[in-house]
Amino acid sequence: MANSSVSFGLQYTARSISLPSRLHPNAIRFEAELNKLKNWEASSLSITEPLCEVAIQAGLVGLAELYNCTEDLMQSSTAQAALIQHQNGIVVEESLERSVELLDSCGIVRDLFFSVKEHVQELQSALRRKNGDASIGKDISRYLCFRKQVKKEVAKSLRSLKHMESRIGSSHDVLDIDHHLAMVIRVFREVTVITTSVLR
Repeated sequence: MANSSVSFGLQYTARSISLPSRLHPNAIRFEAELNKLKNWEASSLSITEPLCEVAIQAGLVGLAELYNCTEDLMQSSTAQAALIQHQNGIVVEESLERSVELLDSCGIVRDLFFSVKEHVQELQSALRRKNGDASIGKDISRYLCFRKQVKKEVAKSLRSLKHMESRIGSSHDVLDIDHHLAMVIRVFREVTVITTSVLR
């Protein structure tokens, strides 16, 4: 998707995780997408006001592209062999558990977006229908209650992401294992870190 690289308009200056190019031809593409997202993250952190929808969309599109690259890398024969042959499954299990947690977070975010959209449409419809009617207060109160629930859900999801980030920092070192498996685990960790950042 060439459009996603245009939408960022940023330089590739972030740190590389140095994937061996023999692992898969898309290793360079993975690093480029990861660097774009890291640049997006740095630029979004420097902005003092909330991100506009175009910036949020750029982050999500970049994240989707990164996941496409990750899938290509994980389906390579070298990565598959490294995962199958690894005796100590704890490190791999941790990486996979984090992936499942991230999928759960994405599902929660998606459900919240749909729910917010539905409630906003209901409120707009009520405002058009009642047009100055005193009973509109009930619809507004219902919407405000819903907003409070959404804020609680968002705060809960952010705490969950923060907890996941702290576990990434304290997870097992990958230096004492096979080079290819170490690379696979680094890919999982990098994807997890940047995903939590984009979702936050």
